[in-house]
Amino acid sequence: KDVHLSIDVGIQKAIGHAFGEKAGAVVAINPQSGEILALESFPSFDPNVFAQGISGADWKELMESRKKPMLNRVLQSQYPPGSTFKIVTAIAALEEGVIDPATRVTCTGGISHGGHTFGCWKKGGHGSMDLHDALVNSCDVYFYEVGKRLGIEKIHHYATAFGIGRETGLGLIKERSGLMPNTEWKKQNRKTPWYLGDTYISSIGQGAVTTTPIQMAQVMASVANGGKIYKPTLIKGSYEPIATVALKPDTVRRIRAALHDVVAGGTGKNAFLPYIPVGGKTGTVQVVSKSSGLTGEKYMDHAWFVAFAPTDAPELAMA
Repeated sequence: KDVHLSIDVGIQKAIGHAFGEKAGAVVAINPQSGEILALESFPSFDPNVFAQGISGADWKELMESRKKPMLNRVLQSQYPPGSTFKIVTAIAALEEGVIDPATRVTCTGGISHGGHTFGCWKKGGHGSMDLHDALVNSCDVYFYEVGKRLGIEKIHHYATAFGIGRETGLGLIKERSGLMPNTEWKKQNRKTPWYLGDTYISSIGQGAVTTTPIQMAQVMASVANGGKIYKPTLIKGSYEPIATVALKPDTVRRIRAALHDVVAGGTGKNAFLPYIPVGGKTGTVQVVSKSSGLTGEKYMDHAWFVAFAPTDAPELAMA
């Protein structure tokens, strides 16, 4: 049979043009089918050099490059998702009823627990926030409180239901699985109990939580389509969801509305488009403490953006 790739060459070219010489990864998925519309890891390499046998010098250059062009960052790099994970925490909180959309938390810039201060990215604090405000402004303190009310096991349940911590099964190359920690994981791997502080940092997608870009694109696809999980594929066709996260329609509506406002005027406003409504979420993760004084590209923050569009009838979800 003829094989028809799902890749949209226009999107693929636009991504290449936008990234230029930067290192990173982009994957775009059709949320209604799981078909991959674009997949690109930067920096890349010219596959034509392999066609008739690559020279030793070219192979050495590829393997020793500090930017790792042979690494497919979409599938084989795992990073803390940072504030993009707040989408999962928010969904879990609404579904479990530990908050309602009107629940307010006052952010003064951080909270103290066990002799440690868990700060918000906004040092002066955000003031009084409800869930919508907290997502739009990415308030850490709000999600510390939400995580405390949920507990790590419920956060773990929803995160793994969305596919965090396991391979997507694309089958292109060996994937990394990411990690969604919980009480049992810490007991087995760290030989220590789980503390409330662990829940705080996990609630905002840091600590031991790691995801791959394709996992986060799959999360956004599920938010876009109302909870269906599709196995990602590069082959065009008709596909059935492999799982469903049972979400209340009101949960989906509120999360989509908040993510729309993230881009319309919140932390993701740089992605605003006048002609297409976009829903999205930013995330920033420190690689090293600012106080370390270390500089250079490998010590720069990881920057995430996850999105779906159009918000009223999504055709694309991406990370």
